[in-house]
Amino acid sequence: MKSLLDILAADSHVSWSIWMRHMFSMGVKDESGNVKFPANLVDDWTRQTNTRYEDLTTEEKSMHKQNAESALGEIDNFISDAMVFTHDEIKKIRK
Repeated sequence: MKSLLDILAADSHVSWSIWMRHMFSMGVKDESGNVKFPANLVDDWTRQTNTRYEDLTTEEKSMHKQNAESALGEIDNFISDAMVFTHDEIKKIRK
């Protein structure tokens, strides 16, 4: 069984990969392979990195909540896989 840390790290990598693909799609690659981003996007990303979660827009919070929901799903799956009870243990839990 994978450790919870490895599962969450893999989930984090997926989120990061999606974000990086999005970022690269917003830039323009020059002949030497450098990617240039429009100033308005850089300004917006800079604002977001300097903003506490509580002060983000509703849309920005929604994107972070989607990532958190994915992580919670992985935690739920991990716990479900790890929780194997005997019939007697289940009866004790129900009391």
